[in-house]
Amino acid sequence: MVYVNNVSKLEEKISSKTKIVIETIVFVIFVILTFTIARYHEPWSDEAQAFLIARDTSLFKDFFAVMGYEGSPVLWHLVTKIFIILGGTYETYYILSLLFSWAGVALFEYKIKAPLAIKVLLPFTYFIAYQYTIVSRSYTMMFFALMLVVLLYKQRMEKPVQFILSLIFLQNICLYGFLLAGSFYLIYLIDYFRNRKINSKAHTIPAIVIFILFLLNSILMIPKGDNSYYPTSINFAETFSEATLLENASDTNAIIPYVICLIFLIGFVAVCFIKDKKTIIQSLIIIIPVYLCIGMISCKHWHIGIIFLVLIATMLIFDLFNNSVVLLLFIPLLCNQIYWTVGAYSQEIEKPYSGAYEASRAIKQCYEENNPIYYANFMPTGIQPYFPSNIYANHSDKYAFYLWTHSINDLYTEDEKDYSDERIITVTDYAFLYAIGINSQNPTKEEMIAVLNEKYELDGYYFEDVIKCDGKMIFKNHTIDDLSITVIIQKKIES
Repeated sequence: MVYVNNVSKLEEKISSKTKIVIETIVFVIFVILTFTIARYHEPWSDEAQAFLIARDTSLFKDFFAVMGYEGSPVLWHLVTKIFIILGGTYETYYILSLLFSWAGVALFEYKIKAPLAIKVLLPFTYFIAYQYTIVSRSYTMMFFALMLVVLLYKQRMEKPVQFILSLIFLQNICLYGFLLAGSFYLIYLIDYFRNRKINSKAHTIPAIVIFILFLLNSILMIPKGDNSYYPTSINFAETFSEATLLENASDTNAIIPYVICLIFLIGFVAVCFIKDKKTIIQSLIIIIPVYLCIGMISCKHWHIGIIFLVLIATMLIFDLFNNSVVLLLFIPLLCNQIYWTVGAYSQEIEKPYSGAYEASRAIKQCYEENNPIYYANFMPTGIQPYFPSNIYANHSDKYAFYLWTHSINDLYTEDEKDYSDERIITVTDYAFLYAIGINSQNPTKEEMIAVLNEKYELDGYYFEDVIKCDGKMIFKNHTIDDLSITVIIQKKIES
């Protein structure tokens, strides 16, 4: 069948200079917007964890041993370590995310072939402009890596070294990048063994190198036996619908996510079939492994956007946006995502994403030398980067990052506590207050202290102060989790 490239014919009327001007305007606006919003963002515990691992470990001593508990490749942590060595601080950590995001958008605008409408709208969609740019995690490298693969995909047999290098970059970002790189590598191997005319010497060494790296990363990402972290999964249909069209699938009729998935599947296969059958096979090889992993095995809300990025990358690789019907259907979808971006930006400006920074200030104000500080749960890890070394008495003296080999969940029963001090400071997530019966969204300090004094009686101590440091995890136009941190201060009763 003949694939109708009708969008390209329309764009031939637009001069190349005009296109470059428009692409430059889009890129400059993207840089200004993201830089502005990133300065409002207050990092949370997941962002802090990577920074602390990079700061507190030695590359040739304990770095790789610690990374064995993170379930992730090491690239982001290595880049963060270089950032710190070069003088980067936690307060400027957002610059690292911005650089990768800007590189991805620049590559997309100036090197990737796509309809002008896609080039104007795509950079401002939610997962590119917010989730994988403003929040400093390894996923900020995904769009850049995928654009490199898109750029080199059609020349993979002519430029095997460059293509394999792009896959090595992709596989070392995160679990999903690892799976995607594996999918592209499989397609590469199929083409390699089917094409007898290619120069095998040029392909052999790169293919072997990346295969070895796949094995090493597989070993590194296997969960350790004493790892206390357990992944979660959510409904695949809900995952896909939230990655593309729905703001919150749980707020809709249960059947709607399945309808959306079915429509996308039928439409995608139909468009691929119109082009050629090979496109269908390669697209499924690229998409299925990572979609199954995200939707059925391991997923958090911030992982969902990988589905969107993979969908976009696949459509760019096979020029599916050049079909005017596909383009017209996608424009409203992209506009909807831009609406999510506006909502996320406004919330980022109005309220703190995490309570960690405010909690660090509260601790510095009330802390006196030799006063022990204790923590419970993972959330207080977000406070540690604001101090030069570990501040918690019930934590490793050597490391400030969270140790996934154990869990500290109870505030006042650890044997390590020494109650001979004048003042004791305890830091925990806000969920602790719900657990002890403080159900109000905005309890007064007096209410919190009264409940704590009733629930936890310690001989010789009373609860002097409770400081709730607000934080809300943003997802699209709403908040999905409470990232508040509670600082609890106990003081010795004077005899």
